[in-house]
Amino acid sequence: MRNFYLILLMIIYSLGCKSTSLNFDSNEDSVAIKTVNEFYDWYINDAYPKSVSYYQVPPFEKLDETTYVFDLREFKERINTIDYFSEDYKKKLVGRLENCNSEMRKIKWDYKPEPMFNIDACNYLWGNQWVGGQGERIDGYKIEKVQKNSGDFSVIVSILIEDKVFVRSHVLLTKRDDELKINNIKLVWN
Repeated sequence: MRNFYLILLMIIYSLGCKSTSLNFDSNEDSVAIKTVNEFYDWYINDAYPKSVSYYQVPPFEKLDETTYVFDLREFKERINTIDYFSEDYKKKLVGRLENCNSEMRKIKWDYKPEPMFNIDACNYLWGNQWVGGQGERIDGYKIEKVQKNSGDFSVIVSILIEDKVFVRSHVLLTKRDDELKINNIKLVWN
């Protein structure tokens, strides 16, 4: 009877898991899967529920009476705390925000910009770049495919809402100093 309860408890626990991944043979595949699992476990279960945009949309900085930009220093500090990302990916994210700020400087603002203002170079900020959406409750994710390209890996991750695929993330990983790091995340909408 005791074994029955132990087995029942294990089944209930395994059903409660919201992340799943396929089994792959290669040890390198498993390192890629581990990196992606750790990132999405952290992001979906911890960071995203606390603040949908904390790591992607920094506060505004007022440069003068009519000039606002996003606080690049604050953004860099936030991004640099994400150990899963390669330095190249962090630089790409910073460069993208620098481009947005450059376009924001061309506009004279009568007051602090409203969220979701319409500047093409900034529009990427209004949807979550890593799991899609704008604050929907993400139920979990599922690793669908791992592919090795030279020393890099491509991982397809399905982001789930109500246990259905909401969007797929195409995650690229690259090896730096014997560690796999996320080098890009691109959302693939079906």
